[in-house]
Amino acid sequence: MKTLQQVERTRRQYHAEPKRRTVHRSSLLVPHIEGCAPVISFVNHFLLKRNYQNVACKISAIDADGGLIEAVTEPVSGARVHTIDLAGKFGGEARNFLVEFYCADNLFIPFPAVMINHCNAEFCNVVHAYNRVLNDVFENDDINQKTVDEASIDAVSTPEAETFFVFSSGIAGVESDLRVELTVGGARHEKVLPLRVARLSNLVIGLSELFPGLRISSGAVIKIRQPRQSLFFGRLLAGVRLKSGAAFAANHSYYDSSAVPEYWSNDSSRRTYPYFSGFRNVVRMYPIMSPGELELSVQCVDGSGAVRTFAGGTLRSPSGEFVEIDVSALLRDAGLGAIASYMVVARARSGGVPTRITHQLVVSDKDGRSPMQASLAVGLANAEAFTPPNRRGYTWGQMVVG
Repeated sequence: MKTLQQVERTRRQYHAEPKRRTVHRSSLLVPHIEGCAPVISFVNHFLLKRNYQNVACKISAIDADGGLIEAVTEPVSGARVHTIDLAGKFGGEARNFLVEFYCADNLFIPFPAVMINHCNAEFCNVVHAYNRVLNDVFENDDINQKTVDEASIDAVSTPEAETFFVFSSGIAGVESDLRVELTVGGARHEKVLPLRVARLSNLVIGLSELFPGLRISSGAVIKIRQPRQSLFFGRLLAGVRLKSGAAFAANHSYYDSSAVPEYWSNDSSRRTYPYFSGFRNVVRMYPIMSPGELELSVQCVDGSGAVRTFAGGTLRSPSGEFVEIDVSALLRDAGLGAIASYMVVARARSGGVPTRITHQLVVSDKDGRSPMQASLAVGLANAEAFTPPNRRGYTWGQMVVG
């Protein structure tokens, strides 16, 4: 893990000295999960943002033993979105895909803005690129300074659905242990899983196989300690899957920073999110922030234009309990109708405002009875975070139309 303050210093250096420590390769790994098609999509931000004309995308299909099936290179051209069906390009033998972007100009960021889609006739899951093979040993020194748990994962284990995660390996095979810590109902459970995974491969693991017979509907905290891998940055693809069929809702995991004391100097962090009318809107915050206590609140504007503030509870980190804010219930109890958006605010009660305040935005059916919910891992913003001067920002997104 790289601390956020170190990330901020790197971002400032990029903009102050663009010819220093340049980046010419940006990459990601995409797992092929059984029962769905892996498709990547990305806007040509190389051209739109920096006017780079000569960018190449190399895609390598990897078999179950970490061997190369085939590799193809295509130019990234035009001010448009590129969509690539990975399995369709190579056939169904590949279990993993290595996607690499190359450019003679400075790419600045070694992590490309690529969306990974896993879809079939029943569902479509979308997640930003989350793991990659590092560029050299010096980046390895920089990125893999500290090993922490992966967290911000919803815990479910019922007859209908369960939490699962995908462990990915880098340029070398993995023969080591993976540790899973689960706290539910005040009780702590731990499982050490021996891994034997080929290079550039992945392993899908379900919660029910780790803790058979343990039923979890809510109120649990999961932390996963991965084995350290050289020249590899790997977060977990984690979420909830149905036990019948292949549908799942997953995002990448986030760092457990509860043992990393790192704070902003101001008194609060916040972020505004859209409100989905007709659905249940929930904010779920796990105790994985830098040590301390946070006072949480939700703000929105009612129909008359007045700002309404609702208490969201207190989160103590580290601990074994998370805070769940049912925004829809707060509005209903206050007699408010639908709103367009709401703001989540976190203020420090003790220990300062952590640099990383990650949480889940959960959207589900109105009654909240669906066995699977859409859960997006996000983080609060802070006014002290670096904003590049003369920034040319572009926002793009995907819409499911069929």
